[in-house]
Amino acid sequence: MDRLPVYFETREVGWITAADEASGFTYAESWRGLTGAFPVSLTMPLSRASHDASAILVWAANLLPENATLGTVGHMLGKSPADVIGLLAEMGRDTAGALSVGQPGTGLIAGKWR
Repeated sequence: MDRLPVYFETREVGWITAADEASGFTYAESWRGLTGAFPVSLTMPLSRASHDASAILVWAANLLPENATLGTVGHMLGKSPADVIGLLAEMGRDTAGALSVGQPGTGLIAGKWR
């Protein structure tokens, strides 16, 4: 996995890059220039710079289920509960929050689910 997109509804917010030794998060320029854009975390302010693994892994872990549920989901997906980015890649459309990871989320728009 080279680049894992992060969306708010259908707008790309940025992307997570994953590598063996380092991961990072970078905001999309279109998101940073959007009126009403917000940072995904207070520890990752809107900027051109990429945020490093120490910031994104804590944020990303908070998007996943906790404790035994995380272990069960990890087992079902064949991933270690410690593989935060790998788990997000598998189940990121249904996170705890308004963001989707991997592809745009669905929502109720004008009375229809999309």
